Amino acid sequence: MADDGSGREAPAGLRVLFLNAFPGPGMGGGEVQTLHLVRGLVERGVAVGLVCPPAELAERARDAGARVHEHRFSASDLVVGHYLVRRIAARGSFTVIHGTGYLTNIVARHARVPGRLAVVNTVHVMPGASMHETGSRLELAARRLLDRASLDRADAVVAVSSAVAQALSAARLAPPSGVRIIPNAVDAPALELAAAEGIAGLPSGVGPLVGFLGRLERVKAPEVFVRACAELASRRSDVRFAIAGSGSMAREVAEGLRRCCEQRAAVLGTVTSAAAFMRALSVLVVPSRSEAFSLVALEAMALGVPVVATDVGGLGELVRDSEAGLLVPPEDHVAIADAVERLLDDEPLRTRMAAAGRLYAEGFTIDRMVEQYLDVYRWVLERICP
Repeated sequence: MADDGSGREAPAGLRVLFLNAFPGPGMGGGEVQTLHLVRGLVERGVAVGLVCPPAELAERARDAGARVHEHRFSASDLVVGHYLVRRIAARGSFTVIHGTGYLTNIVARHARVPGRLAVVNTVHVMPGASMHETGSRLELAARRLLDRASLDRADAVVAVSSAVAQALSAARLAPPSGVRIIPNAVDAPALELAAAEGIAGLPSGVGPLVGFLGRLERVKAPEVFVRACAELASRRSDVRFAIAGSGSMAREVAEGLRRCCEQRAAVLGTVTSAAAFMRALSVLVVPSRSEAFSLVALEAMALGVPVVATDVGGLGELVRDSEAGLLVPPEDHVAIADAVERLLDDEPLRTRMAAAGRLYAEGFTIDRMVEQYLDVYRWVLERICP
């Protein structure tokens, strides 16, 4: 049995093959968490494999010691992908296949071999979140049909927040064994180091800086942030604004921000250091329409940056539990502007929230997350090899 570095041991025979479909560029929150798990397991002596597209996650997982098989997942893999995964699992003598997203969770289930190859699924999004991307009820119905049809092949399903677990149960997407909750992790020391790098391209001036960091896609509601900026700009002349991120709405968002407050706004695109960007902010706004967890909000808390966020899914949980920010209804740009202005006008409140956020983030360590997943792996291995 492999020593896990904390006096406990990883289960005998544990060899984990991760599946991840994110094509890049960069890495999303799910990919960051997958990399944390890969590194944590390798450090504990566990053999780790990864099937994913040739992108940043593949490179970094390979550097961490994982055996990487590059594969661009597509919709066809819902039908035939399990054949490839089974071959890779057999060659590497893997005992657990771990899916990390909707498509790879389905593929992992079909690749399951009773008595020999167990399946763990992690759900990183709220059920129904695809409606905010495509707006297609037909697509949502098809996704849920495929999900339910293969659900009994998942040995364990993990949700990244209580909100996700509750939504899975309500949507009849929870297996008979139930849904385990393992929150995401944040590497606070690494964030502090990265935040010290500094960030270029911010708007000039000395006034408070209000920012958005994330994918420029409809589910993240960057256009609502732009409307909130316009509202704030009409009220005060001292506030500056910045957006960091990329996506299909990049041009629309950039043009909107420049129209309302061009002289004191900056659109940075993808930044080399998200931590440095957040450290420069007075307030981070997270106006998402759907969030299972919100790693960016937790990272801001770890850096002592107050948050104004929509009360949706796991994002609402984070802000309520941490007391490190203010919650507003989704789609309400005026409420966002009001909350930001309240924070800017109340320095003692910002200070209290910064301290609360740092303290709260201390409970979300990578070691804690890895240990909780090891418990899940132990449980599924005991089921297939009693």
